[in-house]
Amino acid sequence: MQRMLSAIASPVGFAFVVEDGRPMAMAIGAVEGDHMGLFDVLVMPYARRRGLARRVTESLYAWAWGHGARFAWLQVVATNEAALPLYAAQGFRTLYEYEYRIPPSA
Repeated sequence: MQRMLSAIASPVGFAFVVEDGRPMAMAIGAVEGDHMGLFDVLVMPYARRRGLARRVTESLYAWAWGHGARFAWLQVVATNEAALPLYAAQGFRTLYEYEYRIPPSA
């Protein structure tokens, strides 16, 4: 993880929750100018529905604010029904949709 974070050129923040030695949740934020990109918000299946995604994201918003960010953006899968209400409550809205395409099998 340290190697991956050190490869990001912008100021980068990492929020991580551990309980009883077990990883519970994590998220990465990178600041560029007055924007923070939010990446890889993950909550372990055994730790879901406890507010941990909110905890790590809000921690990164506070960190990013201290690094000059005033806005945040993220990319989330449209079918991620667990994450969409949280992001909507945090003020995010859909600006565009995207698709991944792969060539048909030969």
